Amino acid sequence: MKLDFAEQPSEEILSNLEQAIRDAGVEPWPGSEFYVYEDAASGSVYLVWQKGLAWLPIIIGILATVVLPPLLTAGIWLILPDSLKSFISGLINLGVMMLMMWLVMKMIPSSSQEKEEPKQLKEEAE
Repeated sequence: MKLDFAEQPSEEILSNLEQAIRDAGVEPWPGSEFYVYEDAASGSVYLVWQKGLAWLPIIIGILATVVLPPLLTAGIWLILPDSLKSFISGLINLGVMMLMMWLVMKMIPSSSQEKEEPKQLKEEAE
């Protein structure tokens, strides 16, 4: 099966796809050790397997769960107006800054705690 993409999928997505196909138990193509091959020059990805059980629905289901979400997210991001993109980026940055401040506050000991003086033991009379 040949899949043509406008942008080349990342290596992580392709390795997840390869692993998902292996985990599903798809039979490999005779003489081929991999299921997923990429052609970086044309932006195509080739999937090879041995016909047997009806693997096409399983492979399409795996493609829909592994490749489709990042592509949809990228497509939606491209059509958003710049003002909304900057607002979303600002919210993400604000959240990361608040998380970092909270972590730093937890790591630094509080100086408002009063130091207790050691209790003196009463000496017993001899």
